[in-house]
Amino acid sequence: MPTAAVEREELQQIIQRLPDEKIPIAVSLIRELCINSDPFYSESNMKHLRAVKAEAEAGLNMYAHDLIEADDA
Repeated sequence: MPTAAVEREELQQIIQRLPDEKIPIAVSLIRELCINSDPFYSESNMKHLRAVKAEAEAGLNMYAHDLIEADDA
């Protein structure tokens, strides 16, 4: 069994042993950890992406660039 599958199974067993009222908290924490471990979804990058989107929607800082042709390999 791949490592990720083993870890997922172990995590599921740990969560199942928690009291019912603690499960949502644990799941929320796990989701937060997963999001924070991916640099694309970091809070600073999300803030940057939201700002760029707002500028684009407002038509600000928009530039046209010439296309670059790919060399045939």
